[in-house]
Amino acid sequence: MRKLWLFSIVALIAVAFASCSEDDDYAAAYCMDFVEAACNADGFVTQIYLDDGQSYMAKGYYRVDSKNEIIRALCVYVVEKEGIARLVQVSKILTAPVVNRTREEAKRDPLYVESVWVGGKYLNFRLRLPTGPSGKQHVLGVALVGIDEKDGEGRTAELYLLHEQGGDDAYYYRDAYLSCDISTFVSQQNIDSLRLSAVTDFGEKAYGFKMRR
Repeated sequence: MRKLWLFSIVALIAVAFASCSEDDDYAAAYCMDFVEAACNADGFVTQIYLDDGQSYMAKGYYRVDSKNEIIRALCVYVVEKEGIARLVQVSKILTAPVVNRTREEAKRDPLYVESVWVGGKYLNFRLRLPTGPSGKQHVLGVALVGIDEKDGEGRTAELYLLHEQGGDDAYYYRDAYLSCDISTFVSQQNIDSLRLSAVTDFGEKAYGFKMRR
């Protein structure tokens, strides 16, 4: 009787696992990335290019406020099969070139830095801006303030994260995204690494990145 009882329990567990594997619906694997999105003459996104070199034909007829151009965007998508992705959301993000400034000229009002990373040819930021009910305009960018060159150790670009508060209040924070194309000045100046300085609510922070050759 004991053996029969144990066998019944094992059989029930096996049925339960079989039921889960066959009947459960799995949620789609959503991805979120900074991308370059190609738009056609009607403003529909036709292709997305990821910073790691992957690209997907766009499915889902997602329209943006751009025509016949490639935009920088934050994209939420689902890869349905090789080379094809269904778009869920495409949001244009702020882009800015690297500008030349002296350290004294660079305007750097405090903000909150969520993350900074290099992806492909871009230096990317997720930021939180101190703002108020009026939501006044902020100015963001990246400035090259110098190049540190050491014998046998390459050339390091000294960068500042620029921020002008624009008279906005500081009651709460709102998210902001920024991408800077660093490819031109990195190649022209033969840069081996970046050192970025940002003024935050908690003081000045530094971030370092090695350039791939």
